[in-house]
Amino acid sequence: MEDEQLEQIKALFREAQDTVYGNGAFDTMADQAEATGDINGAVAQLVAAVINSTIKDAGVTDTTILLGLGIMLISDMLDGLQKVGLTAEVDAIPEIINSAMQQVFDTNPEVAEATMNDPQMRAAIENGMGSDIMNQAKAGGDVAQGVLQGTVESQGGGV
Repeated sequence: MEDEQLEQIKALFREAQDTVYGNGAFDTMADQAEATGDINGAVAQLVAAVINSTIKDAGVTDTTILLGLGIMLISDMLDGLQKVGLTAEVDAIPEIINSAMQQVFDTNPEVAEATMNDPQMRAAIENGMGSDIMNQAKAGGDVAQGVLQGTVESQGGGV
């Protein structure tokens, strides 16, 4: 991932955090997760809504950037849910990112088409996009490490 892409993801993430936490969307999502017992589904739904809004409002259609934003949001939301006593499964991120991105592709066929025309992204999807990114991060992959590092930095922490 290029530094420029990572900086764009971080900027979009900060804007998304304002939306998620500033207008009560996180609290609504947490209530939904608690009521249904489906933390992954509730997080995926909110992440998809934020990404769809990013596509519509900011005109961002680069799947790498959207995927990075999604991962940062998921990590942040799962951390927030844990603070209020709702804990997701240990390896929830791959399932959530796959579900959220499928919702995004269903809503934005032009983004889905562009993604499927990119051989690297198509391979990532076919291999389970979220699992692939988490495995890359664990193995020290630059793209995944950059996104996950961006999550920590945006929260004011360090690795």
